[in-house]
Amino acid sequence: MRVSRQILAAAKPHTYISKLHSKSAAGQEGLVAAARRNASYAASLHAALSNPPLDMGVSPFDLIKTDLKHMTGSLKSLVQSDHPVLTTVAEYLLCGSEGKRIRPSLVLLMARACSNGAEPNHNQQRLAEITEMIHTASLLHDDVVDLSDTRRGQPTAHVNFGNKVAILGGDFLLARSSIQLARLKNVEVVEIMSMVIEDLVKGEIMQMRDTWECVSSLDHYMEKTFNKTGSLIAHSCKASAILGSHDVETCLLYTSPSPRDS
Repeated sequence: MRVSRQILAAAKPHTYISKLHSKSAAGQEGLVAAARRNASYAASLHAALSNPPLDMGVSPFDLIKTDLKHMTGSLKSLVQSDHPVLTTVAEYLLCGSEGKRIRPSLVLLMARACSNGAEPNHNQQRLAEITEMIHTASLLHDDVVDLSDTRRGQPTAHVNFGNKVAILGGDFLLARSSIQLARLKNVEVVEIMSMVIEDLVKGEIMQMRDTWECVSSLDHYMEKTFNKTGSLIAHSCKASAILGSHDVETCLLYTSPSPRDS
């Protein structure tokens, strides 16, 4: 597996639990227990990052507070369109009801970690924005597929604008993120981030279509969760290191080589 199994399973343990049916009681109980352990691990990880030990001296997120503050305005400028409907639906989740910005935060923190604390360069900052655009596009699509009514405490985009507009809004965000990727003028980064979009689609299909035998497999869950969640995080962090012109060993710190990378 390309990233930590514990972290992958921690991403959406309750979704996994909800898919367990009344088959193989012993095996089911084991999987439920594992999912709950991963949920506990995720909570502990979040608490450790939010309240670091005294000897660290600073929360990691304090290091990028200024970068994140400017991100909303920058994202808003990147999704302006001559068609007001596209702009409105693109801004709805991206700027209107901001999430935790975990993915761009990790991109920016990776940039600093690889450079002994130096500020991210322009391309790394733009990569963080691209990562958030791709993530938001996937949310717009997922909410339609999952028939979700709310997101971040507000009505989902498809509830407000309709399914077609929400899907096209997601497509528009992917298109704009692709344009910004091309402008980074780094072929390796373009390839890495393009694979992420493929993984997102593959993960959603795995969640929707696979049989009970597949869904009840922990290995299947790990692969599905990597595709839907882990791939964007792992590969955007790798791309951040590449854009910092670091050596291959540094770029592979958090993404071990996969068959696609060979």
